[in-house]
Amino acid sequence: MKTIIFALSLLLCITLAGCESRQQQEKQKSPAASVMRPEPVTAQTYALLKDSIEPTLVEIDIEALPTWRRYKANQPTLVLFSENGFLQAVPEVLRPQATTLAASASAEEIWDQSPFVTANPTLLPGMALSTAIENQFFGRIIWVLPVPLEKQPKLSLDSFRRQLLSFGSFSADEAAQIELAADGFSGSIKGVPFQAVFPEKLPELTGPVIVHFDPGFFYPFYTNEIKTPLFSMVRYYLNSLRTTNWQTLAVTISRSNYGRQLPVATRFMGQTLADFLREPKLMDSGMPKLWRLRRDLLYLEIFFQPQKMLQIALQMDDLAPEDASVQYDLFRAIRINKQVLESERVLALAVKQDKAYAMVYLNLADDAITAAQYKQAVYYLELAQQSFPNDPIIALALSQAYLEAGQDKAYLTTMQKLSKRSWSRVYYPKIRGQFKSTAGSAD
Repeated sequence: MKTIIFALSLLLCITLAGCESRQQQEKQKSPAASVMRPEPVTAQTYALLKDSIEPTLVEIDIEALPTWRRYKANQPTLVLFSENGFLQAVPEVLRPQATTLAASASAEEIWDQSPFVTANPTLLPGMALSTAIENQFFGRIIWVLPVPLEKQPKLSLDSFRRQLLSFGSFSADEAAQIELAADGFSGSIKGVPFQAVFPEKLPELTGPVIVHFDPGFFYPFYTNEIKTPLFSMVRYYLNSLRTTNWQTLAVTISRSNYGRQLPVATRFMGQTLADFLREPKLMDSGMPKLWRLRRDLLYLEIFFQPQKMLQIALQMDDLAPEDASVQYDLFRAIRINKQVLESERVLALAVKQDKAYAMVYLNLADDAITAAQYKQAVYYLELAQQSFPNDPIIALALSQAYLEAGQDKAYLTTMQKLSKRSWSRVYYPKIRGQFKSTAGSAD
């Protein structure tokens, strides 16, 4: 049975296509290797969660590159709090273009070259750190591994080496030279010292530092509001950072919801982290009312108490009606109470306030496809496309939904439009064959 699996397989192609053979990587030299570094920037440093700092929030990791680039001459240490190492290798043929983006592009220009806007992207989410290393942004890399204490002994040296190799940016020799250390693992990549440490063993650092957060960092530590209350758990790990007194130049935060890297249910976490950094007093004071209500909502969800959940969500709406994350929580509470039409009205409001919540339409389309309700899937995918009109993956998924729903004319029209776009031969190597097949079936 034909489904949207075709579109999803293309997405898988995007995810995997950046991996090259290790032999190619060993031969490849950094295109930025001969570029002279400018003089270090004189910039204020901050003691995180003691001094107030304004973080830079971005949607996807590669949009952090311009902020990192600003301090390249200072050769700071990057400390990465993320489940994703952002070490996926840039395909060799695209490295000159990636270097150009890394050297001069704004966050907006990088977004415009992402797979959510163009069918011919240069960088994909997950390539930020590998790109930064190729362009000599940092003098040292520290990846804080989100591994719970009880699981740390199970993370062997061999398995970690295999993980690094799977990213494609570590050569076979570099991965083989990774060693066990008292705080985790150590080695180097492209001549840059590299450490992977556990959160309980953050190192002392004397030079300038840039910190990057991705909300996925907290995922492995969270079970539910009974065993691991979310806000308390976040405070716990932030407190270990607070005691380091690192000389921090900048903080970047990637929300990572586009492409459904992280579910939109986590979207509020980016803002929560930013609030802690802007207002360190939140580390010691009682939680703001909105946070307490969200905590209560998460707690009630464990016991599946729909009516009480709706009451809490309505209180949140009264308190912060302009907050899109609140409208999303209200949507979920209404949906759980089986008020479908009202829930979709509220979801539309959340999308109006923050279009990232249109990702929910993709989840609803998936549910409709699973139930073989293809016309309903078309409805949700068309709503998603209204928010993301240039996203090629959504357009491909919609074309397949048209086909399943028996809307042949809409299917052919959409595929004809898609065939006229400039598609990357690197990330979409088989797409032209699909378009030719479609054209042949239309004749």
